[in-house]
Amino acid sequence: MSTFGERMNEMRGWSSARATVDLDVTVDRMPGIVRQAVATVPGLGVSELGPNAGTLFRKTTLAYRAGTIALTFEPQGSRTRVIAVTRSSMPLVGTDYGRGDKDLAALFEAMRAAVAGAKPGPLSPSPTPSLALQRLAIGRVRVFGLVFVIAGAIGCVLAIALLVAPGGRGPVIGSLQLVLWVLMTGVGVRRLLVARRRLAAFEAANGPRAGEQRSGPRGRP
Repeated sequence: MSTFGERMNEMRGWSSARATVDLDVTVDRMPGIVRQAVATVPGLGVSELGPNAGTLFRKTTLAYRAGTIALTFEPQGSRTRVIAVTRSSMPLVGTDYGRGDKDLAALFEAMRAAVAGAKPGPLSPSPTPSLALQRLAIGRVRVFGLVFVIAGAIGCVLAIALLVAPGGRGPVIGSLQLVLWVLMTGVGVRRLLVARRRLAAFEAANGPRAGEQRSGPRGRP
């Protein structure tokens, strides 16, 4: 079973934001401080908390897929240094439009308020992304699916060719590779279906072709 520290090290490779804050509170009080802070930050929730570390989850929006925030608490005498690292659940999709930095800033602000004994009100939710950004996010899911479908189909063809070729790879290894390529194709098909459903819901709510970037004839806007 991996420790909080090991999971955090794994997350750093795909992190979209990393920040630290020093709080005027002993480390043993941090789990309570974190729970109090998270309760006031829209879009965040607690996955697990321990005496020296924790993991938060970030809820899904159209513009940015769900991810996590790994927290590490380092005692500094009577103070505590909090190290926070965010990670997207789909790190190869693209930018998070600064949401990682915004989430950490909101979390640290709420932590400071909790340490100070203030009773912070709910923070303002992040502004709704523009229609163009929402359509772009759906398009990224579709591209992700197309890449997996194409790569998986090519892999299936190559795996079958190697299986039937004289002196080809062993049936066990070849079959396993074929299964992996089929699974990859299936993941791609699923992402395409997800993108199709999201686009249908998006256009039903905002109108056909909403958010499309169109340029007029030459010389016109």
